[in-house]
Amino acid sequence: MSWAADLAHDVTSMRAPIDICPSCGGPVHNEGGWPAWCPACEWGLPEPADDARNRWQRWRAKRMHARVLANHQRLLGTDLHSSGARRVGGAALALLVHLVTVLLIVAAAWIWTTAAFPVAKAIATVLLLIVAAEVRPRLGRIPRGDNVLTRDSAPASFAVLDEVARSTGSRTPNVLVVSPDFNAATGRAGLRGKQVLTIGLPL
Repeated sequence: MSWAADLAHDVTSMRAPIDICPSCGGPVHNEGGWPAWCPACEWGLPEPADDARNRWQRWRAKRMHARVLANHQRLLGTDLHSSGARRVGGAALALLVHLVTVLLIVAAAWIWTTAAFPVAKAIATVLLLIVAAEVRPRLGRIPRGDNVLTRDSAPASFAVLDEVARSTGSRTPNVLVVSPDFNAATGRAGLRGKQVLTIGLPL
C-alpha cells in the first residue's frame, strides 16, 4: 500500500461516523465525546434542565408577557385625545419650570445690588447663574443625516404617522429619526419647536 493510500485510510478513520436519524432519516453526526444529533430535525439534542431557576425565569417571562398584553388592551380602550384641561395643565407646569430660570437670574441680579461682602456676592451670583444655565430651557437642534426622514423622503411612513395622529388627536411629527436602539422618543427642536419622533429600528 502506498503512502497516499495510508494517508487516505488514516483521514477516513478520523472522521466522525455518520448514522441515520430515526426521526427524519437524515445524517446523524456523532463526533465522539458529544451526544449524537441530527442537524435537520435536532433529534438527540439534550433538553434544558428543568431546575428551579429555569422555572422561575419562565414564570417571570410569562407574567411580564401577560402584563404587557393587559396594558396594551387597556391602552386600546383609553381615549387618547388630549383634552383642553390637560393642555392647559401641561402649559402651566412648563411655565412654572421655566419660571425657575427667570427667578434664579433675578436673584443673582438682586444679590449683586446688595451691600453684602463683594466676594460673597460674586460667589453667590456665579453659583446662581450656573444653576440657571443648567436648568434653562433647551431648544435643541433639528437632527440631520442619513437616518433622518422627512415627508418628502418617506411618504409611506408619514402616511402611517398621519393616521396615528388622527386617531389620537395629536400632531404629526415634522421629522422622523431612525435609531439603532431598541427605544422610542419624541420631543421638540429648533426655534419654531418642530416635533421630532425617534423610533428605534429594532423596535
